[in-house]
Amino acid sequence: MVDVRQLSKNYRFQPVLRDVSFAIETGKRVALVGPSGCGKTTLLNCLGGIDRGDHGSITIHGLKLEALTLEELTLMRRKSIGTIFQFFHLLPTLSVFENVEFPLQLLGIQPAERKARVSELLDRVGLFAKQASLPTELSGGEMQRTAIARALVHRPSLVLADEPTGNLDSINGAKALDLLAELSDEYKITMLMVTHSHEATHICDHVFEMNDGMITSSIKNK
Repeated sequence: MVDVRQLSKNYRFQPVLRDVSFAIETGKRVALVGPSGCGKTTLLNCLGGIDRGDHGSITIHGLKLEALTLEELTLMRRKSIGTIFQFFHLLPTLSVFENVEFPLQLLGIQPAERKARVSELLDRVGLFAKQASLPTELSGGEMQRTAIARALVHRPSLVLADEPTGNLDSINGAKALDLLAELSDEYKITMLMVTHSHEATHICDHVFEMNDGMITSSIKNK
């Protein structure tokens, strides 16, 4: 699903990624750990097409990102990638239903199918009764479950999660991790999760450790 080869990235002539290479099999979950500033978020941004490496290649689902035009990259991101953020990034003026529906609107999915997909997923994450609520009316755990539903509703092949439990207490963090594991298994989603949470690594098949812009170790959990 994901194949990264000798990816390098500099900011202001300072190396942030140094010849990073790894592969992730379809349906596997990988945790990316390491100290702050070691390049984890930059790597995630390159995989998500938000940033581009200076050298090397990224292949996702058979597509080489560096060979895509901006329009092709945008379409690929909308169709094939879901993103979960630490601070949720829900649109404050939209309801829970509308936040989850938004990726389907971008893809031009018809209203009836949008309603069916969103309703099913909100039921799965335990938020069907909250679908008319605004983000300000939700708890932290409910906001993260909304963000998880939004990341999965368009049935992406890859989910990128940046500290998905970093803004939650231990109980809600554990619930979010259980939900991610359950849904990614069911939908056969490949996941790369940047995390400082030891608990988060337990739901992953592999743990990549990163230091000074390089992956320094790979540990198999399962």
